[in-house]
Amino acid sequence: MPARAIANPLTEKILEIEKQGGGYEDLKTLISGSANRKYIYEGDDENGFGWAGQVMGLIKDSPTVAELFGRIINEAEEIRTKWGR
Repeated sequence: MPARAIANPLTEKILEIEKQGGGYEDLKTLISGSANRKYIYEGDDENGFGWAGQVMGLIKDSPTVAELFGRIINEAEEIRTKWGR
């Protein structure tokens, strides 16, 4: 079943197995719930993976919280100015 995941060493291994014709039986331990928990809760990207949605491809950078809030405030001020309020 196709799915999106955050690229890391384990997802590269999964893709390689699929390219070689591997099926579910070859992948089931790599795509299990425990492998997902290793990444999400333990930060183990060598042996775990994280699911990703469509928006993953739209992310261009990872700003700090301060930078993000600064951007939001600037955008809000631009909109307010544009709308004349």
